[in-house]
Amino acid sequence: MFEACTPREDVLIGELAEDQFAASLADVAHSNDAPAVYADPKLFFEKTYPTDGLQELLGRLATRFVSYQDNEYSGTNGVLRLDTSFGGGKTHNQIAAYHLAEQPEAVPDLSDFVGEEETADAYSDSAALGLDVNTAVFVGTHVDATSARCDYTDPNAPETKTMWGELAYQLFGQEGYEFLRENDEQQSPPGSQKLERLFDRHSDPSLILIDEIAAYLEQTAAVEVGDSTLAKQTNTFLMSLLSATQNTDQLTVVLSIADTAFHDRAEDVRGLVSETISEFNSITDRTEGSITPTEDNEVASVLRHRLFEDVPKSARTSAADAYASFYNGDRESFPESATSMEHRERL
Repeated sequence: MFEACTPREDVLIGELAEDQFAASLADVAHSNDAPAVYADPKLFFEKTYPTDGLQELLGRLATRFVSYQDNEYSGTNGVLRLDTSFGGGKTHNQIAAYHLAEQPEAVPDLSDFVGEEETADAYSDSAALGLDVNTAVFVGTHVDATSARCDYTDPNAPETKTMWGELAYQLFGQEGYEFLRENDEQQSPPGSQKLERLFDRHSDPSLILIDEIAAYLEQTAAVEVGDSTLAKQTNTFLMSLLSATQNTDQLTVVLSIADTAFHDRAEDVRGLVSETISEFNSITDRTEGSITPTEDNEVASVLRHRLFEDVPKSARTSAADAYASFYNGDRESFPESATSMEHRERL
């Protein structure tokens, strides 16, 4: 192996721990506990393979951010759904989106990750001219039903009770929270018009990243709010929030929805997102709102990029040929598929 390719330094010295493959969006956004490979945007992108889904996500975000600053409208969908099974790369993509919005200058080669050099240049130019994306991160497993506060490293953060109160504070600070304070304290979701007024008070585009929403809805289903529950109130808020993304690049919402133990809750959110996307597509057919972060045929490339500095094509070919020869030399010990040309191509 060492004659054919070079493992990354953290692999060679034994620093690549298994838990480093379990990314935490909440740790990156709301604490100082995230490993450097996730917390440091430069290091993160150096060790991230640009899958088609990641390029689509970041390219869509960059396009929307630039269009809003230029007082134009991209015509793209402002609701992006990362719909995967567990381990499908959704959290990694959310972290990439967070870093893109927060520190675009830290991305080593932006064009590798947004798909088109023209888009990368436009976003870099906009960032240099003062584009500052408001970001908020809400991870359902990071909070509980009685407290939505996400960042305990911020001594000024209010003790928010709802998703909408927490997002308002993260996006726009105390001013944003005061605008929705009554809604937060009474656990009553703001309507779409009030949300639009909140966003209209600020000149930069906003990005909201929501992860593990099904787990949060499961918790809040036990909290009574009048004749309703906090889960139902949260669903009502989500409908208003998603509606606020239509026909504008001012707000983009990225939700990751995985099939977990809370399947029914996940389906509820999928329904809300699908309804919003359907309404949007009745106006324009330009874009779809669902993104697959990592396709099955990209997994090997993702791992190769993370483990090795470089694997030359000649080395890959030699290794695949050697395995193919080994299988063909002992056909009785292996299934017929192992000796096929298709299997060699997979290798």
